[in-house]
Formats: sequence, C-alpha cells, structure tokens
Amino acid sequence: MKTYLRDTLLGGRHILWMNIADRLFSFFLFIIIARNFQSEVYGGIVTSFTLCSVCALAFDFGLPILLQKNIAVSDKRSDEFSLVFSVALILFIPYTVFSTLFYNLLYSQIDVYLFAVICLITYISTLVNTINKALSGIGNFRSQFIAFTIPRIISLPLILMMIYMFGASPYLIMIIMLIMVAVNLLWCFYFLASSGIKYSFSLPNSYDIFKSALPLGLAVIFNFVYDKIDVLIISSVRSLDETALYSAAYGLYKTSHIAFTFMLVPGFTEVSRMKDDILAIKAFMNRLIKIILIICISVAIFYLLASEIIVQFIYTEKFSGSAFVLKILAPAVIAAGLNNLTGTIINAMGYFRIVMYVTLYGLILNFTLNLIYVPIYGITAAAVITLITESFIFLTEYYYLRKLIRIKN
Repeated sequence: MKTYLRDTLLGGRHILWMNIADRLFSFFLFIIIARNFQSEVYGGIVTSFTLCSVCALAFDFGLPILLQKNIAVSDKRSDEFSLVFSVALILFIPYTVFSTLFYNLLYSQIDVYLFAVICLITYISTLVNTINKALSGIGNFRSQFIAFTIPRIISLPLILMMIYMFGASPYLIMIIMLIMVAVNLLWCFYFLASSGIKYSFSLPNSYDIFKSALPLGLAVIFNFVYDKIDVLIISSVRSLDETALYSAAYGLYKTSHIAFTFMLVPGFTEVSRMKDDILAIKAFMNRLIKIILIICISVAIFYLLASEIIVQFIYTEKFSGSAFVLKILAPAVIAAGLNNLTGTIINAMGYFRIVMYVTLYGLILNFTLNLIYVPIYGITAAAVITLITESFIFLTEYYYLRKLIRIKN
C-alpha cells in the first residue's frame, strides 16, 4: 500500500502541483477582488465566469476527454489531435452566440466589456484544456505544469502592482488574465509539437467522433451544470451578495478537490490502457478508494473544526457568513472524492452512457431541489443540496461499477 501510494503521488505530482497552482492563483486573485472592490463586482465576476464556463462545456461534447483516451491507445496521435482541436476552434461561434444571449437575458447589469473579456478567457482556457488532454494521453504532465504555472507566477504580482499602485479596474485585471491564458495556450502548443504531435486543420470523420463522444460530452455538461446551477439560481432569485458568500465557501470546498483529482488524470490513462483487464481495474479501484477516503475524511474534519478561522483569514470578516456554509459542505468532500473516482473508472472503461445518465439524474435532482428551496432558505439550502447530489452520484455510479465488474468476471 505504501509503495503504491508513493508511486501514485510521484506519477501525478505535476498534476497535483498544477492544481495547487491553479487554486492558489484563483484564491489570491479573487481574494484581491473581494478585498478591493464592492461585493456586487465580485459577485458579477463570479457569475460571468460561471455562465461562460457552462456555455463552453455545452459545446465541449466530451471531446478533450475522448482525445486523452484515444491518444493513450492510438498510433495516429497527430490525426486524433488535429480533428478534435479543429472542431474546438469552429465551436467558438456557437459558444459566443449563446454566451451573449444568456448575458443579455439574465445578467445585463454586469459591465458588458468585463463580460466580453471573461468570455474570451474562458474559451481560450478550453483550448488549453484540449491540448493538456493530448499531453495527458502520452503521459506528459510536466509540460502542462510549466506552461500553466509560469504565466500565472508572472501575472499575479503584475495584478497586485496594478491595483495597489495604479488603482486598476476589474476590467484591466481581466485583460491581464486574458494575456496570461493566451501565453499558456502558445506554450502548450510548443510542448505538444516537441512531443511529436503536430497540428493541421482537419475535419474528416467529424460526425463519427461526435457520435462517439456525445454520451461523454453530455455527462461532462450535466456534471458541470449541477456543479454550477446553485450559483446561477442564487444570483437570479436571491442577490449578488449571497452569491459572493456562497461562492467563497464553495471555492474552499472545490479547492479541497486538488487533494485527490491529481491521481485521477493519470489514472484515467492507466485504466484506458487496461482495457478489459477486470482484475487490474478492480485492484486499481480498491487501492484508490482507500487513499481517497483517508484524504477526504481528513479534509472534511479540518473544515468542520476550522471553518470560521479559514474564512475570516482568507476572506476577512465581511465573509463570515460563509463559515456555516463551509461546515455543511465539508462532508460533501468525501462524496465528491469517491464519485470522481467511480466516474473516472467507468469512463476509462468506455461506458460513457452510464456516467451520462447518472449525472443527468444528479442534475435533475440538484436543479429541482435548488429551485424549490433556494428561494426560501437561500445559500444554506444550496449547500445541503450539494451534499445530497454528490452522495447520490457516488452511490449510483458505485452500484453500476460493481455490476460491470461482476458481469465482466
């Protein structure tokens, strides 16, 4: 067990470091925004990123994850990448149309120029993710870490300087972020080419790949929407102030995911290569469940005992209302860790439809409960519903995964 844990940590260390860098950068950035601008501005930025992310995933179709799986087992890696990336470029058009439409319908009170820049940041980030999945398929995690981290290390001091020395606006901060993700994209392209995967615009057999990826893509969309629907409902039926309080606690909850997700990215490639070796898949699952339980239970206890201290230290006293929400979300860390594992294994085995249906049911459950209870009980209800949804996803996926293993045996 100790040897496997050591190998797992070493194998996924660059993903772990990248996730830590991502969370730290996001934390510091949004703490700076929360401390230096009104809560309405903070809530507006959070809402814009959420809306754009939902629209981006709506046109994701699961292609990046399918790309990682295909590259892990294919000899025609350049062809696989060129097809998926070309589709991603074309999908910028419907992504922009739908983002703009929902902005005008729901959130026109947010500054239009600020929203436009966030829209571009989100789209370029999806292109970066596509390249990263290609790199993950060949086990190149170090390059992802370098291309991701260095631009952020440079940009964060620049943002601090612009705010505290020149009183920069939120719009200028987002411009700096846009430049940062563009540099990240170009650097990822360089590392991908250095790894022997070349890009050329190509759309042959695009229908076939859409058909293969659609169940996976719908699962990704359902998963992301149920993860974000509470923020959208709170901002729509309650207030941007409550959105800010909930987002602060939810940000801490999501940050805890770096403690286990770094194992799942290389794990997906590993299980994909196992194919129908059920004994190996079962052994992988049993080992990872033990590790994830130890990690997630520890994090949950820490959040339960120290939520007030954590929130006040990071977000200051004006976000003290987030501490109670974090206490409710603490047990959800355990359920989230386990359902991320079961979902990863089922997808890597190629049973995309199972995860698609489970996450669809989770989305329906989450949306229905949020719609009923958030208008009455606010962010407390949203936190409880997150716990319920994460638990439902895990239990249902675990049931199907055990069933698949018995059938294969």
